[in-house]
Amino acid sequence: KDSPHLDQLTKNLTLLYASSESQAVLNSFKVGDICCAPFEYDSSWYRARITEINKEGAVDLYYVDYGDSGRVAKDKLRELQ
Repeated sequence: KDSPHLDQLTKNLTLLYASSESQAVLNSFKVGDICCAPFEYDSSWYRARITEINKEGAVDLYYVDYGDSGRVAKDKLRELQ
């Protein structure tokens, strides 16, 4: 959790995905897929595994690098570059 390399990865992902909405939206996905998604509490972007897709258009995620869970709208998911 307290790795400078992991901190740098998070910064790089956030710069890449927050700077442009033109990044590839993940249109086709299923439970278990790995993607990139923002974390609702700090707006940074992280690698995440999809754990549930609900009918309201939200996706439950497990943020693999930090062990947190969260929920975002499915249109926020991006292909991991």
